[in-house]
Amino acid sequence: TALRAASDGGERAILGRDLSIETLPIVERLLASSRRPVLPVVLPETWTMKHAAIAGLDDLAPGFKGILEPTDRCTCAGPGEIDLVIVPGVAFDRQGGRLGYGGGFYDRFLAECPAPRIALAFSMQIVEVVPCEECDLPIDVILTEEEEIAPGRDVTGNRTAER
Repeated sequence: TALRAASDGGERAILGRDLSIETLPIVERLLASSRRPVLPVVLPETWTMKHAAIAGLDDLAPGFKGILEPTDRCTCAGPGEIDLVIVPGVAFDRQGGRLGYGGGFYDRFLAECPAPRIALAFSMQIVEVVPCEECDLPIDVILTEEEEIAPGRDVTGNRTAER
């Protein structure tokens, strides 16, 4: 999450980057419903991420590239403990392809995490084809302000074959 100047002259925190949908309200709703959101902590020295559960917004501090991350006092969570992953990206296609920000952090993490993958995107981020490699895992559901795209699920909601 980066701190950005708000129109009223104050600051607002967002959990993402410039093209990302602001996810802080999702985190706040999860906390208000007594759930413990699990958020990523980027480990730039190894180009990986770990994840930790937060109990409140005061458990967050600016981390990699100024994005808010759980602090060291938070409890780590393994990939099998995560129920749903909101995956960031620059662009997405209707087949579930995702163009990330170039670090490969989510590609490595998603290979270990069995949870459903959802992308929150603006409709302008949906493109004809995203170039994908074998290590690029598809997104199950892409939600935009205009539509829900579910390329990675069959009619019963089960994950289909990988891309």
